[in-house]
Amino acid sequence: MNHPTPRVLDVATEIDTAWVQSVLRHAGHTGVEVASISVQPIGAGNVSDTVRIGIEYAGAEFVSPAAVVVKFRPSAPGAHAHGLRSGAYHREIGAYREVGGRQACRIPRCFWVAGDETNINLVLEDLTATTTPGNQAAGCGVAERNPLSRNSLACTPASSH
Repeated sequence: MNHPTPRVLDVATEIDTAWVQSVLRHAGHTGVEVASISVQPIGAGNVSDTVRIGIEYAGAEFVSPAAVVVKFRPSAPGAHAHGLRSGAYHREIGAYREVGGRQACRIPRCFWVAGDETNINLVLEDLTATTTPGNQAAGCGVAERNPLSRNSLACTPASSH
């Protein structure tokens, strides 16, 4: 069953249960009924506003995510201007469409990505239950680095497919 393409939102404050349900159904969770959501800002991206959406379902239990992470263009005008100048939205959309489809290495599952050079809606698997977020400013120690190095070596270039 085909479900309509979700609408592209401008800012995180536009997220509602109908939009989340539309995204999940479009991603293949066809019978899902979203009863409620909670939206929590996370991170401090240079060219995005990022939120974690907790999801409660109605009716029967579904094998659907308990939460997703969603990125939008930033609400701060200066950060948005930087995103426009740098082409960040266009590149990130392309990366999830191209690299995500190849499954060359483990990245969060992309439930939906849309936008253009002026905006981005990126809905990703929430990995907070199975991973520890990094801190770019603090870096990492040997214990954190070694698993990352092994995983990055497992990534395969496009030419090998």
